[in-house]
Amino acid sequence: MITPALPPFHDVLRRADIGRPAELPDARHCPPPVFAALVRSDDPRLRHLGLVLLNERVTSGRTGDEEETAELAALLPAVVEGPPESALVLARLHERLGPYRRGLRRPSWRTAELPVRVRIAWLRAELLNEPAVIRTEPRGELLYQAVRELTVARAHRPEQLVSELAAGGDPVLQAAALRLAREGLHAALLAPARVREYLIGLTGVDSASVSAAALAELAEPWAASAPLPADRLSPCLAADAVITRPEAADAALAAAARHGHGGLLRQVLEDPDLPPGLRRRAMELLGDLADREDIGALTAVAAADPLLLGGPAVACLRGLHRRGHFPRDAHVPAVIGLALADHSIPPHEIATVLFTCRQTMLRVLLDADPGDPSWPRRLALLVALAGQGTGELPIG
Repeated sequence: MITPALPPFHDVLRRADIGRPAELPDARHCPPPVFAALVRSDDPRLRHLGLVLLNERVTSGRTGDEEETAELAALLPAVVEGPPESALVLARLHERLGPYRRGLRRPSWRTAELPVRVRIAWLRAELLNEPAVIRTEPRGELLYQAVRELTVARAHRPEQLVSELAAGGDPVLQAAALRLAREGLHAALLAPARVREYLIGLTGVDSASVSAAALAELAEPWAASAPLPADRLSPCLAADAVITRPEAADAALAAAARHGHGGLLRQVLEDPDLPPGLRRRAMELLGDLADREDIGALTAVAAADPLLLGGPAVACLRGLHRRGHFPRDAHVPAVIGLALADHSIPPHEIATVLFTCRQTMLRVLLDADPGDPSWPRRLALLVALAGQGTGELPIG
């Protein structure tokens, strides 16, 4: 079935015809000798045709067994010559067939006069085959462009590639390491535990954007299979770090919540030197970690600045409510106090979180002098309480 493919190609060689006539067989089914005849031709047009056909064969996924793939890889020219189009195709072939060229010299593309686009393709091929090249490659736009075009699926040594990029000490390379680590995780090319190691290492880099992105990824559910040590997160939540790297602080707070570090959230909440938004978010996130015994302390913190922390405190109580941690009667006055101080808190949310203490809530709301200016707000809370629909309370 393959043998009849030879005569048409030999006819092409004799005529130096590169028009790809219809009678030419499909490159996916041609044996290596056919490609050898074209790639090693003295005519640059036929060499280019041979490279194009070989690239079609390789990208089709029909490269045969390992022995045949190595035979195809051995056909690649040892020098970069011809038009830029040929050099570009050759770079793509080296990108895919590089591991099969055992013991064969890589073309010296750096000394060739090539357009920038082609040089980027050659450098990308080197990185995908030999990630250690990153250590000696000059930092610059050529490297950055090549790195931006990397995909973990094309890498022949994905773990080493991500490791070299992460250790490169350059924000562009570190961002690429983070991107490829994510790709490798979702494509099942890198183990989750290995990706966690990369991410943990990237949390401490100088680039705030890379650190924040690594922390955000560590806040994903998959990364919480093993708790992240709190001391990996606390430096990002110190007062000076929060000012200089606010995006990293936000991500560190989310990661602390995901990994169960309620104590770290409490530290942020109770630190008046930290930004208000960060403290509010810490209060909200505690709804997933605190328990009933913490309600008194949390409402006391909120009561010290109800306009700042009242809303987040109620959000925290809603989180506790969803998890079955309900306030006690002793907590009702403090919660009502937050609602009276901050009128932006929806009354129905107060009625919901205090539903198990509704009798006490009713007594606290009614315990005010007739001329008390808080009565309009108290009435709104009473209406919300009546809206619970139990019918047991003497309201309305």
